[in-house]
Amino acid sequence: MILILMCCFLLATDGGSANPIVSQAPWSKLLQNANAAEDSGDFKAAEQYYLQAVGAAADGGDPVGHFVVAGELGQFYWKRDNGPAAVTYLRMAVTVVRRISPADSQQKGAALSNLGVVLSDTGSLNEGEESLLEALRVFQNLDSHESVATTYDSLALVEMYRGKYTVAEEYSKKSLAILKEHGLENLATARSLLTLARIYAAVGRTPEAERILAQSQALFRGSPSSVKADIIQYRDTKASLLFAQGRVSEAERLWKSAIESARTADPPLIILDLPYHLAELYVQTKQYSKAGELLEQLLYPQAYGSLNALTRAQVEGKLAFVLMQQHQDQRAEALFQGALSTMVASPANESLAYAFICLRYARLKAQHKDWHEAALYVERGVKIESAVIPRSSAMAEALELSAQIYGKLRRRDDAKDCLSRAKAMRAVIESPPPSSTVDVGALAAEMR
Repeated sequence: MILILMCCFLLATDGGSANPIVSQAPWSKLLQNANAAEDSGDFKAAEQYYLQAVGAAADGGDPVGHFVVAGELGQFYWKRDNGPAAVTYLRMAVTVVRRISPADSQQKGAALSNLGVVLSDTGSLNEGEESLLEALRVFQNLDSHESVATTYDSLALVEMYRGKYTVAEEYSKKSLAILKEHGLENLATARSLLTLARIYAAVGRTPEAERILAQSQALFRGSPSSVKADIIQYRDTKASLLFAQGRVSEAERLWKSAIESARTADPPLIILDLPYHLAELYVQTKQYSKAGELLEQLLYPQAYGSLNALTRAQVEGKLAFVLMQQHQDQRAEALFQGALSTMVASPANESLAYAFICLRYARLKAQHKDWHEAALYVERGVKIESAVIPRSSAMAEALELSAQIYGKLRRRDDAKDCLSRAKAMRAVIESPPPSSTVDVGALAAEMR
């Protein structure tokens, strides 16, 4: 099974959220109040203090204060899952630091990296990549090795979103090589290993993903600075691998446990991967009511915040397939069309996510005997899967669907060729050997 892995980016920082600059300026006291309110969980008061602080720094003509507060306010909004506001203030921080620091600096690199991370995870992949590449150049000029490695890791995640899995793997390996060369086996290494494991999991390289994931687990255990989001992302990837091995009940329990851990964190963590992947498990085990419930919750703003257009398209595409299985074809058709129009115009139009939606829409068109439309979308899906997962059960299934459609169009040679390829593929596909049984409860407790 191939799962679509979306990620929760971790922001690059230049040394924590606390303001390192001691100042008697009005903005400084307001910023301290904002930090204290945020730490106490009074987010409404924190937001007001941050807004007052950024205004005071700007009005007072203090560019250093303006940069510091804008950056912290952007990160505050990002942690509160307000992507548009986060982009606004992180972009403001970059604008200010360009003006006051034309030379390369760690602060300039961190500001560019933070903006790139948030732009990418809010669906602006091209602009996010540009900001990350500029940050990479800054960090390379400064010989800031760990920051270079962390930026390569962020770029790997961008390429994974695009469906450029080979490029993503190359970036991830560059990150790990730099960390190893400079003896920096720490939390950054654990995160880069986790990214590489997720890339391998996405393209069905399950044994390699398991090996890399075990290495990341060992480093997360040994790092006192691991955060709960890291551990939950680890558990999400582990559940994906269990599911890929057909260990459905273990994967389901681990995803449910991770969802509960995110919900009960202080403050609660909003990680869309978890319910999205659990919904895919329910889709593939034909538990469509459970899948639909999770996906409808993802689309409900109060539950998970406002989704960016690309994420919403992926969720809607999966929900459309669920509705199709429940014979709600009219709504399914509308959701499929919306999802496909968004994704085809996006940088993710070569991703497995897009391929899967195309293939599922082709099934709906085939049910309605619209064979020409079905052929159009099945060919799009097959083209992507042929490049990314050429020897997989998903590819064999796509070829079988192609054969059915081509047969109806009297393209008999094409139909025969697809059936032959699917048959040969299924004959050589081997299920990955199961790893040792996972005690899900013990794993959840161990990795809290």
